[in-house]
Amino acid sequence: MSKVERILVAVDLGETTEATCATAAELARSYGAELIFFHVYDVAGFEELQREAPSLYLDQVLENLRMQIRSRLAQLEELPHRFRVEVVPDGPVAQAVVDAAERFGADLIVMGTHGRTGLQRVLLGSVAEGVLRRSPVPVVVVPPRAARAARAEAV
Repeated sequence: MSKVERILVAVDLGETTEATCATAAELARSYGAELIFFHVYDVAGFEELQREAPSLYLDQVLENLRMQIRSRLAQLEELPHRFRVEVVPDGPVAQAVVDAAERFGADLIVMGTHGRTGLQRVLLGSVAEGVLRRSPVPVVVVPPRAARAARAEAV
């Protein structure tokens, strides 16, 4: 692999988030790379929220998501000094991740997977698989068992 200066970390705020972020932070430290924590927000969910709170604005929701991600990052033991958090609305997630990697000039993508198989994966699709198929840069996929192991260590 060529020099890694920038790592895009796809963050879904699910159960694999901590393990994915910790893996990315470790890679960033070893390469001396900048981290870009990236989340794609489903705008359909915002439309439901807006029915309940019409004065809610998309910018507020996106900022709230940025704060949630920063809060999770604060729990990491060591976070590299160079990082940023980006949240974008909508889009097919796999394509949005690949587009972001290209836009930010990422040399590596780190993401978690939920490990769905069979009919569940066929019906829901696999974001990790979509990124793997489309990505012009290497992709590190953090398996769900790494997330379970990290949670077990924390207890």
